[in-house]
Amino acid sequence: MKKKALAIAIAAALTAPMAAHAVKMKVSGQINKALMYADDGTFSQTQIVDNDNSSTRIRFTGSEDMGNGITAGFALEVQEQSNPSNDVTMKQTGDIGDNGDGTVPFFERRAAVYFKGGFGRVLLGQYQVAADGAVEKDLSGTSLADYGSRQAVGGDIAYRVGAAGIGDIEANYNNFDGLSRRDVLRYDTPKIGPGIVGAVSGGADFWDAAVHVKTSFAGGKFAAGAAYTSQPARDTTGLSASFLFSQGTSITAHWAEQDNDGVGSRDPDVYGIKLGHKFGKNAVSVSYSEASNVAAAGRDAEVISLAWVHKLKKPKVELYALYRNWELNGAGTAGADEIDIVMVGSRIKF
Repeated sequence: MKKKALAIAIAAALTAPMAAHAVKMKVSGQINKALMYADDGTFSQTQIVDNDNSSTRIRFTGSEDMGNGITAGFALEVQEQSNPSNDVTMKQTGDIGDNGDGTVPFFERRAAVYFKGGFGRVLLGQYQVAADGAVEKDLSGTSLADYGSRQAVGGDIAYRVGAAGIGDIEANYNNFDGLSRRDVLRYDTPKIGPGIVGAVSGGADFWDAAVHVKTSFAGGKFAAGAAYTSQPARDTTGLSASFLFSQGTSITAHWAEQDNDGVGSRDPDVYGIKLGHKFGKNAVSVSYSEASNVAAAGRDAEVISLAWVHKLKKPKVELYALYRNWELNGAGTAGADEIDIVMVGSRIKF
């Protein structure tokens, strides 16, 4: 008995300091599911989807005060999407994982460590690049339904001339907002002035730089971003700005252009504008965007969206609805039908 009691005491003594010095960790995430109806002029279908504007995910974050004004931290986030809204195709039936064979994968979004202090923040690992989000600033409150990356809803649905497909939405539209998440070495400056942060990042085959602004003035709120990305034979420049007036009305605009090297290379571009209004627990908006020369020179993809988001009394529960119309014009699109999409759903955070 004495030996057993001694072993327990030694184990407790060894584990107590470890627990006391463990990095503080937080678990959070969300479930985001929707009904999505699409009509491409030939076929129509309703499916249950995972809204790729803000995918179902779980995250683990933690930080620890290292002293001398320095904090060490980490972020680990994975997503799990059954029937992602950007991957839906017409005449597809059932969810990816309905058969129970485990084919719905966990996908790494973030896995990074960082150190921050008066010098700013240095981060290493899988994370958003510096340019991510610079072309998607939006204070309308409707990005859950109508996000700047509009190909995230119905991206794999094809335009049709009769029954023949002539390329899908994603092939003809891109908002050129950086390179999303990559394995990066990233540096963020400390906040400059009222709300300006600069960032640079680089990886195996790219580097980028961006400025992100978030501040208040004239009784309203203002957010803006500008970014430059360099890849082999390809450079991308983009910016966006959004202003939310004190009475709830907002105006948002974005523009981006890609410069491709090589003989006969296309230089696609995109621009758009969004008008929104917040009232009570609701936010509504109407937006227009046009991308040119993405899939073919002289071809334009136009999209009009109507969106609504409602926050329930519980702040982590939201309802949303979206109507979207896609139209393809220009080279090789004669007789192409428009695509209509309706999506209604709910996001619950935890």
